[in-house]
Amino acid sequence: MNRQPNKIMILYARFGEGHYQAASALRDSFARLGNAEIMLIDLLAESHPFINEFSRFVYRKSYTMWPQMYGWVYEATRGMKADSLFAHWLHSFGTVTMQRVVEREKPDAVIHTFPMMVMPTVTNRLRKKIPMFNVVTDFDLHMRWVHPDVDKYYVATEDMAEQLLNLGITAERVAVTGIPIRSSFAPGRVHESAAFRYGLEPYRPTVLVMAGATEPYPEYARRSGSLPPAAKRRRRSSAAGIGC
Repeated sequence: MNRQPNKIMILYARFGEGHYQAASALRDSFARLGNAEIMLIDLLAESHPFINEFSRFVYRKSYTMWPQMYGWVYEATRGMKADSLFAHWLHSFGTVTMQRVVEREKPDAVIHTFPMMVMPTVTNRLRKKIPMFNVVTDFDLHMRWVHPDVDKYYVATEDMAEQLLNLGITAERVAVTGIPIRSSFAPGRVHESAAFRYGLEPYRPTVLVMAGATEPYPEYARRSGSLPPAAKRRRRSSAAGIGC
């Protein structure tokens, strides 16, 4: 008898592109593995479209026009606790919509690639247990990601894992996996024709650095001095490989 595929719900947001790209990468990975039905939900956009658009506008302006304010707000809320009034308010947006979706779709698991933690409230209301996983799509741990009802955390670095352990989260609930990326970025060997064109050695690690025209390339070159020797030898090829 054919087994019913697991239904996995991935919650993301469009504050920047990274949260969505991570969600898409997870969806594609599950699709390659098979036996899972994947749903991607931009919860704030579906539940509060006006608030979503206004918040995205403020987010874009904050780091382009008022980066100091963005940094201040981030640091001021970084240590928030899951049981604080502020956290309860912040995580309340989209609760009604999410409850309807959960009742309709009956997911087997929920993954967050954005810390909009409405699921604990939803599962408490419905009196049911749905496994929750946080794929932390940042390189810095904001306490908004941390909630006692989360079953497992997938983080980018050992430092972030250590922070979670110091908060009392057990080791079996933390995994250092990096941030999900598209399969096109999976490890592979440089094609020989491309290697010949840019003066690369196809069997050595290759690092591509992309940045705007005003970026400090000499500084990047200086910092690349800390790369492993195999990669360092090819540093001279980087400038030749950058076109306009």
